[in-house]
Amino acid sequence: KNVFCVIATGMGKTVVLMAGAMAASARSEKGIALLIVPTKVLVEQQAEVASRRGLRVLAINQDTVRDARLVGRDLFKELAEGDDVRMGGEASLFDCS
Repeated sequence: KNVFCVIATGMGKTVVLMAGAMAASARSEKGIALLIVPTKVLVEQQAEVASRRGLRVLAINQDTVRDARLVGRDLFKELAEGDDVRMGGEASLFDCS
């Protein structure tokens, strides 16, 4: 079903977006919640909130991909193999180069 939700700044939109993932995690269900946001700053903010809520998070943008490669990590491989929450900017999730 579709949901349209209007919530004022600071009133919990992020938690609403992650409610399904948090509920599934609480029931020990495996799965992935994929959040695509328009800016790197929002990627970082959303990842921080999800992490504080006990979700395993993989934030993907140009900076995180570059930094991961420097230490031998492949975020796109982790994306394919993992569970919980994945988030990134529109372009970064689809640029596998």
